[in-house]
Amino acid sequence: MLAAGVGADVVGEDADGVVYRWVGRSGSSWQVAFFNDGSSPRRVTVEVPGRVGFERWRPELDAWQRWPWRLDLEGATEVTVDLEPLSACGLRTTQSAVGATLLECDVRVEDLRTAEDGIPVVTVAETPARIEFATAGGAIRTLTVEHSDPGASELLLGDGWTLTVADAAPVPIAVDRGWESQGFETFAGVGTYRCEFELGEAGSAQSWELRLPAVECTATVRLNGTSLGARLWSPYHFRFPADLLRGAENVVEVDVANSAANRYYHGTPFQDGLQASGLASVPRLGPVSAAHLALSTP
Repeated sequence: MLAAGVGADVVGEDADGVVYRWVGRSGSSWQVAFFNDGSSPRRVTVEVPGRVGFERWRPELDAWQRWPWRLDLEGATEVTVDLEPLSACGLRTTQSAVGATLLECDVRVEDLRTAEDGIPVVTVAETPARIEFATAGGAIRTLTVEHSDPGASELLLGDGWTLTVADAAPVPIAVDRGWESQGFETFAGVGTYRCEFELGEAGSAQSWELRLPAVECTATVRLNGTSLGARLWSPYHFRFPADLLRGAENVVEVDVANSAANRYYHGTPFQDGLQASGLASVPRLGPVSAAHLALSTP
């Protein structure tokens, strides 16, 4: 037990690294935070007695968002969270009505959120074999399952990038290695990568996901001038909604903030080589498909 009434178990304790845990109270709400310091995915189960709701911290939105994933077991609430390597998660309890109950899911869930119309939306990492979901009160609703397959028809965005730093003019830049090896050895701050790409009319009719395999250190993404949020750790994935995409002349901008080490340690005994900065691997675009399932009652 982390604290009175709040418990947590970490699945895969024999994996490398540790999962750091913190718990505290703010008024009547419990707050729990986890950080996976290892190189392998880990699963954390949080148990909170009583029928309470949950909110999850969304760093890309800088806000708490209702998280309708819950499973009733003899009066207790268990929430299972999958943590990617070097990723963090924050949860807090609420006294609001529970939005939905996850009954069964035999695929890995990447994300679970509530759309503006109140319908739960689940993002899974593979084709769903079976998924059962129920809203509070047992009402039958439609569930949207978005399938993000990293290996399906990926587009490589390896060419046509420019980089803007400080007040300088944009310059062509490679994205398979950091800017520290391309003439910006001592730059520290925010660099803006920019690229144009085309999907065609058929491609722009569906959502896509931008995957940044290697970022040093943080990334903020805009698509056609609309902010899609920020990521402070991996996975650096950003959803491109279909309503923001065009058949041609799409513009993606990625603001990357690096460490200040290359600037402040340059020429001193404390610098042991240059630290990687910016995008260090070719960005990828992958299609996102959606299926609609009926929710099941308990």
